[in-house]
Amino acid sequence: MKFFFPLLLTFATLSVNAAFSIKKGPVSGGGGGGLASPNLVNKDKFVAAITVLEQEIAKENGEEPPPPLDESKFFFGMARTEATLTVEQIKMGLYLVEAGELTLVNGVSQDVYDAGVAPRDTIVSVAIDGGSDGVGRFDEQTKEMDIEGTANVIRGAIQYATEQKVDAVLFELNR
Repeated sequence: MKFFFPLLLTFATLSVNAAFSIKKGPVSGGGGGGLASPNLVNKDKFVAAITVLEQEIAKENGEEPPPPLDESKFFFGMARTEATLTVEQIKMGLYLVEAGELTLVNGVSQDVYDAGVAPRDTIVSVAIDGGSDGVGRFDEQTKEMDIEGTANVIRGAIQYATEQKVDAVLFELNR
């Protein structure tokens, strides 16, 4: 398991859309007017990553690792969450960890937690609308990306926002 601590992120606003909600928009390969599904990671990979993280935390604490989850006894729901941050806020309190095949949020500062971001979230995209000229756009997917790739995208977003003098950086997460 790889830990990545130099990146600190604070999430200012959150809006949660249930995983079964549907956004109107073109369907890929279609002629427009269809329905686009939410940007969600693979459920099995998400559950496996959380299991790996919980087992590693238990080992570090000298505890018995929890047994594997019996999916027949639990209902797993996933949600899509968006958080808009300023560049200053991005540097204040989010720790990432690579667990299994996903990069998860491993720890958050109290400010980030109060804003609604919790451990076990996974970042699926980072976007910035328009540059100082109102034309450019930064939009990168991090869905199911390793920790180095996710960190590079976030660094790229910070650099773009700083260069373009843009304050709002949009993070899309799964929970």
